[in-house]
Amino acid sequence: MNPTITQMTNRSTVRKLDPSREIPKDILENILRATQQSPTYTSGQQYSIIVVDDKVKKEKIADQTISSAGVRMEFIHEAPIFLLFIMDFNKIDQALAYENTDPEIFNTIENILIGTVDVGIAAEAATVAAESYGLGTVMVGALRKSTETLIKDFNLPKYCIPLLGLAIGYPSKEMVQYPDPSYKVTPRFPLEYLVHYNNYEKKDLKKHFEDYNIIMKEHFLRKRGLDSTWTAYMTRYYSKPFNKELLTIYQKQGFNF
Repeated sequence: MNPTITQMTNRSTVRKLDPSREIPKDILENILRATQQSPTYTSGQQYSIIVVDDKVKKEKIADQTISSAGVRMEFIHEAPIFLLFIMDFNKIDQALAYENTDPEIFNTIENILIGTVDVGIAAEAATVAAESYGLGTVMVGALRKSTETLIKDFNLPKYCIPLLGLAIGYPSKEMVQYPDPSYKVTPRFPLEYLVHYNNYEKKDLKKHFEDYNIIMKEHFLRKRGLDSTWTAYMTRYYSKPFNKELLTIYQKQGFNF
């Protein structure tokens, strides 16, 4: 395998970062430039990135962001850099105004899909770029629970929604020196359950769940201190609706679908 593939197949979320090590400015700029060149729908660049290096602001984000396991995400304020990814149609709104055209697309679900995909692609590009420098990363989707507060705290204009965060920093000594590399890499489904050729193949996953639950329960305990199987964890998270207030918040920001 080439170095990039090796890096990507061996990657793992690093939740323990070294707060004493700053990220050099040239490295951060290279990460941002690499991210900027990621694919984007119609070259519209329907996202923006807020670089948060202010300790007070990082602390406030950490206070507001509770994981699905119900714990405070300490790595947010420990990370020297926290990237806040914004679905940003403000620039599109201004472009349409420049052309004296009404933004009718903001009344459809399509623009939400466009912006969400652009943010996801950019965040993954930033992750790969950062980890190529030996940095650890953590993607944070739980901040959507604080969408309205983040809009106010970061003075986001109309047609802008915070979607995703990325904590970046050097792994702590504990993470670097951990003797068992399997602790770091989260086990995934076998490729045969993920990849389909030409048509979606419906498969009964019951037998696989039995095997995967054993593997993931051990992994959850070792890496997160969480006593749960994978199916139980998914059931706890997806069995009830959450973030039900998002529709109202989106409408306040100008998305009237």
